[in-house]
Amino acid sequence: MTEGAATDVERIEHVTLHSAARPCAVVGVYVHAATLAAAEAAAARAWGRAVLAHPLLALWRLQSAEVPLLRPGLDD
Repeated sequence: MTEGAATDVERIEHVTLHSAARPCAVVGVYVHAATLAAAEAAAARAWGRAVLAHPLLALWRLQSAEVPLLRPGLDD
C-alpha cells in the first residue's frame, strides 16, 4: 500500500495489519492529510491500488475507511 501513492499530496507513512482484530482484520493506514475526509479517502484509494497491484488481496473487501478519534494520553 505504501509503494503506489498516487501523488505527493497523498503521503502514506505507514501501514500495519491487526489480523487478530474482531469481528474482522483491520489495516491501519497512517496518512498525512489536511482533513479527516481526505485521510479516509486516501486510505480507500491506497487499498484500491494495492488490490490492483496484488490481485489476491481482492479476496478481502474494504468495509470502511475511517479515522478513529483518539484522546491524547489515552495510553497513559
